[in-house]
Amino acid sequence: MSSTKPLAPTSADKQNKLLQQFTPRRIIWPVLIGLSISGFLIWRNFDPAAFGSVNWSLGTFGWLFVGLLMVGVRETAYIYRIRLLTDFQLSFKRGAIVIFLWEFASAVTPSIVGGTAFALFLLAKEKINAGRSTAIVLLTAFLDELFFVLMVPVFLLVVGYRQMFEFLGNLSDDTSFLGMGLSSIFWLGYIFLFVYTVFLAYGLFINPKSLSNFIKVVFRIGFLKRWREGAEKAGEDLIVASAEMRGKSMVFWLKAFGSTLLTWTGRYLIINAILAAFAHTVTIDHLIVYSRQIYMWVILLIPVSPGGAGIAEFIFGKFLGEFIENKGMIDPIGLLWRLYGYYPFLIAGAILLPRWIRDKFATSDEETDPIPAEALQDKEIEAAIDPEILLDTAYHNGQNGHSKEKHTGPTVY
Repeated sequence: MSSTKPLAPTSADKQNKLLQQFTPRRIIWPVLIGLSISGFLIWRNFDPAAFGSVNWSLGTFGWLFVGLLMVGVRETAYIYRIRLLTDFQLSFKRGAIVIFLWEFASAVTPSIVGGTAFALFLLAKEKINAGRSTAIVLLTAFLDELFFVLMVPVFLLVVGYRQMFEFLGNLSDDTSFLGMGLSSIFWLGYIFLFVYTVFLAYGLFINPKSLSNFIKVVFRIGFLKRWREGAEKAGEDLIVASAEMRGKSMVFWLKAFGSTLLTWTGRYLIINAILAAFAHTVTIDHLIVYSRQIYMWVILLIPVSPGGAGIAEFIFGKFLGEFIENKGMIDPIGLLWRLYGYYPFLIAGAILLPRWIRDKFATSDEETDPIPAEALQDKEIEAAIDPEILLDTAYHNGQNGHSKEKHTGPTVY
């Protein structure tokens, strides 16, 4: 019996295999979930008079334009931060592509999963070396969590506990019960973020080796052993990331946190601008609106649906409905908010991802890899699907890219 040796997969095969993980069906689910919830809420509360009574003034369009500007502020700050963390190895254009694809991955995965695993894959293919890629992802997480850990007590002092947390209890008994549940979820989430941030800070800036050893000991406990390998890898990543970040100047850290602050502020002020566009007689306390979005964000971390689709549309009116004088417009305005800051990234990602894959895989085929090209490319494809092998893939790509690339920005150690 003769056996036929299977043909090696071509570059097109590899591209198609990766693209299959982001098929239209995968992308359409968050759209369907979000639009279905919004459609149901609008239908349930539909009031033709509410739409007819909207005062489409110059001020309305002006504030809606400000909302678009805030989208630009958010994305520009994101791009600057990723370029800063790569020591400007990424151009503005490449940084923009990485951020758009990172946000796309976040939009099509459950919220708490986000686009972190895919971000490592992106950075590896952009020829950011393994140590720096790991450091960038961990530091990005640290900066984002630090923002929330600090902003919660700040806004508790500025707006007060009642305005930030107890507003749901002033409504119906049903909503009061909902508010009590959401408040518990928030504080559990905040405690988790606080502990996580403290651990990251200790591991990144004080004693990564001790924390790595501590993690290894903890995950030798019986019921935790199943996650031992991943936990030990995380400990090793902390050591690598700490070495990459060592020696950064105070100016670097001020820029990093400043861009993080600007990113999240731009994200939140989108809602402030939209609410202002439709507020003709209601006075909007923008600090309270900002503080409640911090509350909302923690709730949206619940990994129920891709990108928080459906949950965001549902809780929008509960948290911010009091600032909309025309109650029949609460759900349409909630949909408008998602049209500003969520659905565009699904569209942008669906357009950019196939082109990016063709470009990067074609480039990889032309290069000489430290391990066989076919094996490496197959592993990259699996890595986009299975985060557990992603760091190993990033290492091979990073080592290869690092040996060839010329740094386009200053490297500070």
